Amino acid sequence: MQTYAGNCVPLVGTSPDDIRWYDINSHLSFSNRFAGAAGAYSVAQHSCIVADMLPGYWRAYGLLHDAHEAYIGDITQPAVGGMEAHLVGGGVKEAIRALKETLDRAIFTKAGLTYPMPTDIKEGVHTADMRVLMTEKRDLMGPGPYPWGARYEHAAPLPEKIIRWAPLRAQGEFFDRLRRFGIV
Repeated sequence: MQTYAGNCVPLVGTSPDDIRWYDINSHLSFSNRFAGAAGAYSVAQHSCIVADMLPGYWRAYGLLHDAHEAYIGDITQPAVGGMEAHLVGGGVKEAIRALKETLDRAIFTKAGLTYPMPTDIKEGVHTADMRVLMTEKRDLMGPGPYPWGARYEHAAPLPEKIIRWAPLRAQGEFFDRLRRFGIV
């Protein structure tokens, strides 16, 4: 895959040497969550909010939990379900999981973080992610015709309202956290 800065990242056999923080920051800052259903609200801003909810060095994991989306986009759960239904024999979920794992391994290793995430950190990031997701649903999307299901709806939204950042602000905030968390 060609990146914004003109680098090439192989999506099979990705190594830490293939990862460039500038590319991840740029891509996530201009990539909208929920395939744009939440408006101009970036994956970078989402990642910053998740990171800010976590303690100490867990923040770096929160910041990078969706960094693979810099290369493959925010593939929504309904899209995955639709692809799975159209592919005879399935396998879409497994292929996406394997692709994310390949990218995550390279990204987390490049950041000097343990991969896979230690269980307690993974659970903490997941809890923060679900709370932010429910806050995004409340603040950034219209009311839906169907509930999202117990997998999501159990998480309490944050008390504060999310205000969308412009892409360049998201880029600056994300990079600031990369620096503060010792990644760059």
